[in-house]
Amino acid sequence: MNRIPKSAGKQPKAVPGRPVLAISEAVVRASEQWLRAGFWRPTEKVVYWAGIKRSDVCTALTVIRPDARLTRGSFRTTSEANAEVIAFLSDTGLALVGQVHTHPGASVDHSDGDDEDAFMPTENYISIVVPNYCRGGMLPIERCGVHRYEGRTFRRMKGDELYASVCVVGLKRDFA
Repeated sequence: MNRIPKSAGKQPKAVPGRPVLAISEAVVRASEQWLRAGFWRPTEKVVYWAGIKRSDVCTALTVIRPDARLTRGSFRTTSEANAEVIAFLSDTGLALVGQVHTHPGASVDHSDGDDEDAFMPTENYISIVVPNYCRGGMLPIERCGVHRYEGRTFRRMKGDELYASVCVVGLKRDFA
């Protein structure tokens, strides 16, 4: 029996062709750490998520920080930097499941540059935009802009669709 992870109290609705993205809290915390790094010099930052892809669920297992040129309002990676990421994915047998980057202010929508410069977007690729250089963290996930790549374009998910499409799995649970 295949099981699909879900956020506590939320029931994901299986939609054919749209896998649920399951993210461990450990991946979120590691992402936040790199996205907040160097807070004394505020710039946009970017990380990629790698994991396992199935038709019904993608699981983010590790965080990759690419070599990138960072400015107050953008980030840019080179083909050489991205080739290093591709080599890592090949060596580990993992797939790229999404990317996360920060914006300087409260806006969590994709800019034209975000659309054009996304790293290897494929159908159902997730791109998360974190506001205010990640000062307030990524959780709850609805504070971010969560965008799914569909039909050659990014579309922001909200409300029930977001809860049905993305879940953060707690790192630990104590029943003692």
